[in-house]
Amino acid sequence: MNPRGARSIKPIAMASLLAALAAVTSLVAYWRWPYAYYETFRWVIAASALAAAYLLRSKPICLVVCAAVLFVFNPIAPMRMRAYEWRRYDIASFISMSYVAIYAWRLRGSSPTASSET
Repeated sequence: MNPRGARSIKPIAMASLLAALAAVTSLVAYWRWPYAYYETFRWVIAASALAAAYLLRSKPICLVVCAAVLFVFNPIAPMRMRAYEWRRYDIASFISMSYVAIYAWRLRGSSPTASSET
């Protein structure tokens, strides 16, 4: 508990929320948008994948999935493809980051500190 009595969010729950944000953004990016939106989507997905990878660094499968998504959606050295080619990666990113979100959500209840709070 923090000083005001509010609960702080656990890193595993935060990783789950960030992975879910990346998954939803990937799904939204599947449809046609102006180019500026795609640049924003790239930054949101990359930042969420990076943060989730950091928070779940002790889970190798999550780390690999987040690193792959970060590689594809890297805003610093972007991959260049046509719009129709990106759709495959958007769907793959949605599926993989949804997996990470669900995996992390299930982990949050199994941590030793989760049961000690009452």
